[in-house]
Amino acid sequence: PCFHFIMNKVSTNLGASHLLVSWTPATQADLTEKHVQVAMKALKFSQPKVKNGDVVVFVYEDGNSSSQTLAESLAAFVASGKAKSSVKLSPKAVVASSVDLAGVRAAFITDAAMSQISTISAIATANTTLTIASDVNCSKQGLCGLTITTKPKVQIYLSSTAVSKAGLNFSSAFMMLVKKH
Repeated sequence: PCFHFIMNKVSTNLGASHLLVSWTPATQADLTEKHVQVAMKALKFSQPKVKNGDVVVFVYEDGNSSSQTLAESLAAFVASGKAKSSVKLSPKAVVASSVDLAGVRAAFITDAAMSQISTISAIATANTTLTIASDVNCSKQGLCGLTITTKPKVQIYLSSTAVSKAGLNFSSAFMMLVKKH
């Protein structure tokens, strides 16, 4: 399996205890522009509604230049308007080791940053931030609100647990289109 659980409870700066999860990514593609385009369409169905100026971040692993380059290129893709969002979002690339999600609408997690998904997920939950990744195991484990696959076809997976814990909702029309965990 893709997860190895360490059975130690850890106190976080959020005052909550959670299990540490060691992440070994499955073999699938990291986030791409296609993943981002699909996610932008999905955000239109989220509650509360996405609005102009909402911040979205692309989380990369500190010290991993390819992860950082990917995060920066995807942020630039959103900034260019090519992501086809119905609103003008404010994208930025952020390092996983010091991620701050206050005021952030959605956090896209690169595969390299998955090693810190437990911490990122806890911070996202505390800040009503939707987490999005390309590895379906993340939503299966309730750590990402949405995971998106693009091959062999586009599929969106929703973690009811992660979305609910973050205080988010999606329209019933969207809920009929996704696979739920």
